[in-house]
Amino acid sequence: MKTIKLTTIAIVLTFAMVSVSFAGESGAKTAKKAIKMNIEQTANLPGLVQVMHLQIDPDFMNTFRLVYTVDVDYRNYTVKVTGTYIQWSFFFNPNVTQTSHLKHVEVKR
Repeated sequence: MKTIKLTTIAIVLTFAMVSVSFAGESGAKTAKKAIKMNIEQTANLPGLVQVMHLQIDPDFMNTFRLVYTVDVDYRNYTVKVTGTYIQWSFFFNPNVTQTSHLKHVEVKR
C-alpha cells in the first residue's frame, strides 16, 4: 500500500513539474515577418527612419563591402535594409552631399 501511495505521489509531482515547465512557453514568441527594403524606400516611413537611427550604429561601415545590409526591428517586423556605403553615409550625415566623397579624388589626364 505504501508503494502505491509513493508511486502516485511521484507521478503527481512529475506531471506538476512538467506542466509548470511548459507554462513558461505558453506565451511563445510569434515569428516576426521579414521585409526587405533598400535605404531609399525607408524615406517613405518616418517611423522606420527614426527607429533606424536608434538601433543602428554607424560603425558597421568600418569594413569594406559593396552593399551593407542591416536588420532593424520595427513593430512586429524585421526589416532588412540594404544600401551602398554612399547611401548609408548620407543617411547618417544628411548635411553631406552625395557626391562629396569624390572631392578628394584627383583625375589624372
